[in-house]
Amino acid sequence: SSDLEQVDEIICVDNGSKNIKKIQSFLIDLQEPNGNEWPQETQNFENRTSIKLIKNEENLGIAKALNQILKYAQDCGYEWVLSLDQDSVILSGLMDSYESVIQDWKESNESNIDASHNELAMLTAVYQDRNSTLKPLTTGAYEDVKECITSASYANVKALISVGGYDEKMFIDYVDYDICATIRENGYRIVRLNRVGFIHEVGRAKPVSLFGVKTNVHNESAFRKYYQVRNHLYYIKKHRNSVIKWVEYRRILKLFVLTILYETDRANKLKAMIKGIRDSRKMIYNIE
Repeated sequence: SSDLEQVDEIICVDNGSKNIKKIQSFLIDLQEPNGNEWPQETQNFENRTSIKLIKNEENLGIAKALNQILKYAQDCGYEWVLSLDQDSVILSGLMDSYESVIQDWKESNESNIDASHNELAMLTAVYQDRNSTLKPLTTGAYEDVKECITSASYANVKALISVGGYDEKMFIDYVDYDICATIRENGYRIVRLNRVGFIHEVGRAKPVSLFGVKTNVHNESAFRKYYQVRNHLYYIKKHRNSVIKWVEYRRILKLFVLTILYETDRANKLKAMIKGIRDSRKMIYNIE
């Protein structure tokens, strides 16, 4: 309900769900409780938010879905678009805070952000993981960051389309970090609001101590582990001139160590991760 109250329109992309009829019925009830006909794409009900459903016949991946949203937003004349995962909930006032930063950026050089340097391409906020109490170290009300997750990010439509949008070869995992690296390489900036702006869930996060450092174990499926390793290696090669390679390789090593030490179904996950290493070479060979 908080989402409905804070935006002009909601765009839902369905990647080949078998229960699509139930999804359509739910969206109709959500938008028009009295069961009226499905609205036209551009129709807005008074004091209600219009919902657009884009249906894909098969699962084309999150990158494709995000590009479909960008294209729809561009066609409708929207300058900014908020991305949300299915399990994320934005808190009251987040969109007003985002718009306030954008307004400062446009009109004033006296804000906490140096508005005179480069164009703002993406906004994000600190989030509360339902399964963890860990939060990032922050400085000030908002600050520049190198990367952010897709969920609850507020993207400059023109900027993202100008750099080619999301990389559809990645399908899922590291799609968000990849677009962040791409927009920074093209001179754009990413800014984070340093307050909790949304509630999110990364896998089934469980806090642990690794060599005395607190971190989270997400215990995600073997399917996800495959894409995490495959796409991370592709990401490193693709952005080899802008990322710190040893930091990225350390992240991959950490994923292996945490999986071995703390997760369930280790054998299948490790098998999937090794396959991800092999398959990443095919992606890397195709980098232009």
